[in-house]
Amino acid sequence: MKTIRLIIISGLFLFLTGCGTTSSLKPTDSTKGTSGTSGSKESLNLSGYNKVIVLNLEENSASKPFKGGETFSNHIASALEKKKAFSTISRKKDNSHALLVNGKVTNYDKGNAAARMLIGFTAGNSNFDATVNVSDNQTGKKLGTILVDKNSWALGGVMAAVQTVDSLMQSAASKIADELSAARQSKTRKVASQ
Repeated sequence: MKTIRLIIISGLFLFLTGCGTTSSLKPTDSTKGTSGTSGSKESLNLSGYNKVIVLNLEENSASKPFKGGETFSNHIASALEKKKAFSTISRKKDNSHALLVNGKVTNYDKGNAAARMLIGFTAGNSNFDATVNVSDNQTGKKLGTILVDKNSWALGGVMAAVQTVDSLMQSAASKIADELSAARQSKTRKVASQ
């Protein structure tokens, strides 16, 4: 019985999160690793940051009437608060030592739920794309980027109909929180494994 519940819950999660991707946190060339070994997988170490400031993402013309940048930034801040990897999550700019999260919405399309359900094959798809930048708040130095490219289920049916731009944003925000939390804890993990 527990196995069936687990399968149903996993299926429901996949069902609600949509298709597309949210990339991992990609360091800028100037911030890549400290290991110095060629060919090694480089990761960004954010262990020196206890605070994150999440600013509203810039809107594109399609997202502006719906405040998509603000909504997505609210989802990112909420997901970071749930992770508890950083001691402070703020939505207001200040001059403190903090990690700054901002960026731009590049594609925002609410689509049409009826077309998604009845026709499918990308008809009425909802889409949400964004570039999320991670920088040092005091210096402005860009540390890394996360690319969001999310869309509803392409084959139609009920599964596609319930995948809204908001559900796509929530899924992407959760992945962003995971990426930043892992980078924040990377030094701790290295020390513990030595």
